[in-house]
Amino acid sequence: MATARKRSAASGQAAPALTIQLAGAVSIAPLTNARLRQLVRAALATGPQPLEITLRFTARREARALNAAYRQGDYDPNVLTFDYPGTDTADIVICPPVVREQAREQRKRFADHLSHMVVHGVLHALGHTHDQARAAARMEKLEIEILARFGIADPYQ
Repeated sequence: MATARKRSAASGQAAPALTIQLAGAVSIAPLTNARLRQLVRAALATGPQPLEITLRFTARREARALNAAYRQGDYDPNVLTFDYPGTDTADIVICPPVVREQAREQRKRFADHLSHMVVHGVLHALGHTHDQARAAARMEKLEIEILARFGIADPYQ
């Protein structure tokens, strides 16, 4: 899924790249590509190395199929992160219909919740997890700090 960009021979290091894909008729409005880039850069800045990220926004059917195929999940996920060990690439799949539904249920603005899912996915690509309490606390702290820079309230409140 990711579109890799070669490292510069002169510097030996590539700047972080971002590819944004909208599959089908999904909408991420009011978020713009410029805001997505800002969110991704802010999250990447917490990591040790630049990554090349593909953000793919999909309908429920594709998100569910990917979840079943790669995570053995039988539900529509909000975000899935695929990192590839030994590479500097990651694919992040976000399902706006699920995010919109969750935002409504949690009484949050869609744009804020979608921003949170973008940051959450990038942090996973950097190796952060939330499967243990200490790791989850570190990841949540980073999410809260990053989102606050964009005027977005603590998503865990």
